Amino acid sequence: MEDYEQTLTQISQCFVYKLPPRTTVRGYRAADWNASEPLWQGRLKVISKGDDCFVQLIDTSTGELFAVCPVDDTAVEPVSDSSRYFVLRIESQGKHAFIGIGFAERNEAFDFNVALQDHKKYLRNKAESAAAAARLANEPEVDYSLKGPIKVSLGTSGGTGRVEKVSATAADDGNDDEAFIGLLAPPPKAKNAAAVQAPASSASSDPFWRLGLVRSAGGKQQCRDAGKHRVDSVLRWHH
Repeated sequence: MEDYEQTLTQISQCFVYKLPPRTTVRGYRAADWNASEPLWQGRLKVISKGDDCFVQLIDTSTGELFAVCPVDDTAVEPVSDSSRYFVLRIESQGKHAFIGIGFAERNEAFDFNVALQDHKKYLRNKAESAAAAARLANEPEVDYSLKGPIKVSLGTSGGTGRVEKVSATAADDGNDDEAFIGLLAPPPKAKNAAAVQAPASSASSDPFWRLGLVRSAGGKQQCRDAGKHRVDSVLRWHH
């Protein structure tokens, strides 16, 4: 994907100065420049495109490009005696030269410096992310699966928990009964299907049997007579 151009900051008024010969190794000083007579003035723009960053000096009236400074670690240097002035290394057709720039307000110089620092931070974070991804790619894969017997502690509010050993191999083999020992026992299986069948149709259709009046085979007739006597009493009462 092609990188898009992004404007980091734009300052409407910037002054360009011609630098005098450098006499010491202490760095540049704005006091040595003729600040009252700038060489050029116009608009400054800091743009980034991918990993590249540029400082552009643009003519305010015509919009033409006056100079370009490709930003690297040594392209922009602050002066030693002021926070509003900097030295730029501009390039054109393979040649480079050093010029001085200055801003009328301190907050403009602050915005210019912050834009450059943001781009450096972006490059640093990108390099750190690439290095971390390379380290992860070279690390061997770690097996986090559980092996061997596993101790499971089940505790309640009223007492201590009981520790059971669960075999991880049994769970892997699909034997659920062995894998969940000590957790929850499965319901018992019926031994004989005939033992849980419904009663005979004659007994199940008897309403007294459904009401639980029939308790044994010997007292079945007695319960039926008692039930019949109750039904007759109800019928006489309705008549």
